[in-house]
Amino acid sequence: MFVYNSCQHEARVLKEAKTLAEAGHDVGIIAVLDKDTEPYEERDGFIILRVDTSLPGERPAPAEGVPPSPRGRSITVIGRNLLDYLFRQPLGCIYDWAKRRPSGQLRKLLAKIYRPIAFFQYYQRALRIVKSSPGDIYHCHDLYTLPLGYRAKQQYGGKLVYDAHELTTELAYISRPEKVVWRVLERFLIRRADKVIATGSYRAKYLAQKYKIVAPTVILNCPPLSATEMHNRALREKLGIEDDTVPVILYQGVFIGGRGLDKLVLAAAHLDRGVLVLMGWGELEGELRRLVKKTGLEERVYFIEPVDPDQVVYYSMSASVGVVIYLYTSLNNYYATPNKLYEYIHAGLPVISSDFPALKEVVEGYGLGCTFDPEEPESIAEAINGVLTDEQRYDTMKKNALEAARIFNWETESKKLLEIYRRLSQRPDDRTA
Repeated sequence: MFVYNSCQHEARVLKEAKTLAEAGHDVGIIAVLDKDTEPYEERDGFIILRVDTSLPGERPAPAEGVPPSPRGRSITVIGRNLLDYLFRQPLGCIYDWAKRRPSGQLRKLLAKIYRPIAFFQYYQRALRIVKSSPGDIYHCHDLYTLPLGYRAKQQYGGKLVYDAHELTTELAYISRPEKVVWRVLERFLIRRADKVIATGSYRAKYLAQKYKIVAPTVILNCPPLSATEMHNRALREKLGIEDDTVPVILYQGVFIGGRGLDKLVLAAAHLDRGVLVLMGWGELEGELRRLVKKTGLEERVYFIEPVDPDQVVYYSMSASVGVVIYLYTSLNNYYATPNKLYEYIHAGLPVISSDFPALKEVVEGYGLGCTFDPEEPESIAEAINGVLTDEQRYDTMKKNALEAARIFNWETESKKLLEIYRRLSQRPDDRTA
């Protein structure tokens, strides 16, 4: 599997890898090394190998090697090459100096310049790992890794799976020139994949229509069924809230642009009762904290660090309402059905969400809660207040959520993944038979 991040909190990738490993597949993930991870990790029957794409000075250098894999393979961290001396060293020195500048504009500029270099380094080093031990199936998570998977298939044989977590070419934060490049690549490569997977029916329909391909298989981002459905006080204990009658409104996920988190914070001022908890991490955390302080909402809005993916449902059980918020900044957001939606369902929470078709289909279609205008803090607050006001309706929503969990769960979704791998793993004579 290829993924262009550290794979530390990538719930979908980790679930898929664990499922395949338990089914007897030999699974390895090639990810990106960062300051919080190690070059080599064993987890749930599979391994994660992380390659270094950082600028010099960004973090301590990784170890010179990694231990052998549980399957007896020997894997070493790739040494620096000519690219390091032509680009990374001088660029890294300037970047290290720019990090200390108050404005940070030079740092942003250098980061944009370095981005394609980082891609190149990831591809090059990942291919060297593949060369030492080629796979039968190359599973590419998102468009960023699809060229790598295609190259591996061309050089070493095997099958290619494109797992489109997002509509990458529709992301709002990608520049127009980048979108043009990725659209050309996606149009060429998606037709050469042996199987395409999407995270929702709306995204699958979009890809099928845009590229004239067979509709991708939809595998939803659902958690496994929980062993318990008991409420707990995990969030309240972290926050020091002793009064169990105070509602906890939970947003969990990444703090990035396009999510409307500033609108959500401002909505806290219009709540009849309760506190808002933002559980996660991201580049906007500092900005959101300043907004909370500026608006005097320190007693209404709290921040909590992220928890491991397998602990998200447990912590969500201690909340009162789950929030899924996106702004209509792109089609990718408009068609989103994120992990958190199904994690709230498994936690037995009423859900409020942006009034977008894919979300509305689940939230209102299954009687889980209501939707709001994500651009208006008052609309968000009205949705929260409406859910909390009617106790009988609230209890019905909680019951509906637990019933929906029997439909939206990884036990169901994983069968689709295993069937894909079963078919791709068949020999030609087996398929004929």
